Amino acid sequence: MEAFPKIYQDGMVSPLINYLNNLGAARFAQIFSHPIQVQHSYLKNILPDLTEAILEPGEMFAPNATRAFQEWSAICSMDF
Repeated sequence: MEAFPKIYQDGMVSPLINYLNNLGAARFAQIFSHPIQVQHSYLKNILPDLTEAILEPGEMFAPNATRAFQEWSAICSMDF
């Protein structure tokens, strides 16, 4: 996590890691199971995108800022 600025760690990386830890292995597997359940289709699509958006700036693949924080904020406000 040291590759990320503190504000990015606090606002994006740590919350995503906490969300995934709280989700648990069984629920995570359920989200990515086949056939996909309708209620999990959004998470199945957005979780990889969020991870990529976080890793791109941290690994300097895309030095410009991403909209990952806005996407993550939208997920956090959803009721699952």
